[in-house]
Amino acid sequence: DDSAAPPSIESQALPQSADAEQAARLDLARTLADIDLPAALEQYRLMIGADSSHLTTVIGDLEKMAQRNTGEKSVRVLLAEALTQAGRMPEAIAIYRSLV
Repeated sequence: DDSAAPPSIESQALPQSADAEQAARLDLARTLADIDLPAALEQYRLMIGADSSHLTTVIGDLEKMAQRNTGEKSVRVLLAEALTQAGRMPEAIAIYRSLV
């Protein structure tokens, strides 16, 4: 009988607010950026699609990554997606055009 056992740590965790979750995801993406670019980009992609309050920060990070990783089209594609989400269409279109 497990009724006397203390609750698991998972059941004790407080639910994170959406903003706290996005901040944690941003920290993870930044940590991964230099060691696992595809994993970092996936974290940024999740923030872009989640109506993130961190979108301006994500765009800044992706702009820096695009400068450091000039041969990585995936970074520029994601940057264009973020710019589109932010309503910055002329900049997004310019990036998309540079990819073709």
